[in-house]
Amino acid sequence: VAREEAAQRIVTIEAILNAIGVKFEKRGSEIFIPERRVKFSVRTCSTTGTIGFTSVMIWADESAHWTSGDDYANPAREVMANLRPTMATQPTAFEVMCSAPWDRENYHYELMRQGDSGGQLTDHAATWEANPTITEEETHALEPDPKEWQRAYAAIPSESVQADWFSIGLDRA
Repeated sequence: VAREEAAQRIVTIEAILNAIGVKFEKRGSEIFIPERRVKFSVRTCSTTGTIGFTSVMIWADESAHWTSGDDYANPAREVMANLRPTMATQPTAFEVMCSAPWDRENYHYELMRQGDSGGQLTDHAATWEANPTITEEETHALEPDPKEWQRAYAAIPSESVQADWFSIGLDRA
């Protein structure tokens, strides 16, 4: 959602290209590889910011956490619907939609629930499985609240953000 944070992905791409010895030109917040005639650019997750260009790859980072407008609705379904046509003329184009889970009422969860199919591959892992440099015990130290730990580290989405908020309020009352 925040362009400044999204632009940090350009820094990551720049570091990777430097590490593997690929020559590129940095043009503001974009990276251009003249030899390949490819450009890396960052778009914020809005329906207006995701049209009018051609894509060979889309990386939708932390899509379960995207919010839009005053109601904080998750725009992932609409943003991805706008992005997918940018790949229409590129037969080998692909998308990666990744996220830590949030709740069971968003587009990311719906896609994960559908599982593997002819059109998508899914994968799921707790933090310590995806990144063996951290242990399950260390994640408990990082997040002592069991409900937050389940979502943030064990990759178990909440029933719903609203339901969790309400049940926590009831428990405290």
